[in-house]
Amino acid sequence: MILKKENVLQFWSLLKDSYKEFNENDPLRLSSSTAFFATFSIIPIIILLLTLFGIIFSEQLLTGEFLNALQGMVGEETTEHLSTVLENIQQMQQGIWLTVGIIIFLMFVATTLFIVVQSSFNQIWKVQPKEDVTYRFIVKNRGISLLIILVTGLLFLTTLFLDLLIGFLGDNILNLIPGINQWLIKLLYIALSLVIFTLWFASMFKFLPDVKLTWKNVWPGSLLTAILFLIGQHIMGLVLVSGNISTIYGASGSLVLLLLFIFYSSFILYFGATFVKNYAVYKDEKIKTTKFAVRYEINIVE
Repeated sequence: MILKKENVLQFWSLLKDSYKEFNENDPLRLSSSTAFFATFSIIPIIILLLTLFGIIFSEQLLTGEFLNALQGMVGEETTEHLSTVLENIQQMQQGIWLTVGIIIFLMFVATTLFIVVQSSFNQIWKVQPKEDVTYRFIVKNRGISLLIILVTGLLFLTTLFLDLLIGFLGDNILNLIPGINQWLIKLLYIALSLVIFTLWFASMFKFLPDVKLTWKNVWPGSLLTAILFLIGQHIMGLVLVSGNISTIYGASGSLVLLLLFIFYSSFILYFGATFVKNYAVYKDEKIKTTKFAVRYEINIVE
């Protein structure tokens, strides 16, 4: 399929418009606040997922796979730091009421991250909650955040299964056809990552903001965000993980690496959200808010 010149030009125009609007929303502040809350939310999210899926699968296996996935993103030292914190929490002596209290607390902390992301999405979409919102609005938002966490876990398990499948098939294909290039296997892994991250970003773009969107207008921005995220993940791995930042910052180096990675990821996430908005407008989708929100405009007075 040959790309038409007008389609390429329109895509480039959407990118420029999205970048301009993205800068108008103070992305440094949005990404910084997200990185701050994410630092405290990562461990609660992992514990919630381990508690939920540990009923079906081996908790030790899941823990190892979670940490391996994180190591590929933020490096060995940062992962070891997170692993230590995770072990300290898991080894706490817990009674029944303390366990219930900890689970409620973890749910609150874990979902707060996505509440922050939702607020940032709403800023990009120029919508805000109504002044007379009820407890149902709060419960709905927390419920959606828990749903996103659940989707994250399900996508991770899917990735784990397909990883094993590709590895098995790859080994057998290489044995049967010795001349096959190993780059083909690597391309399969990249394609898998692209699909998984596209689904993950799409779930956030679709359900977190207080606007009603159709799936067809969510997918292009989700795919673009996934591509930028994977490119950035590779670059961050070369520049940060393989660099000397952890040496420069000493004991706090692992925290700095984690913050930088989340900051960049948030930057890409909010640019993707802006692109989704501009793409929806380009497709003449009539953007409607949910019943709990209203749209607003910003007028500059000189």
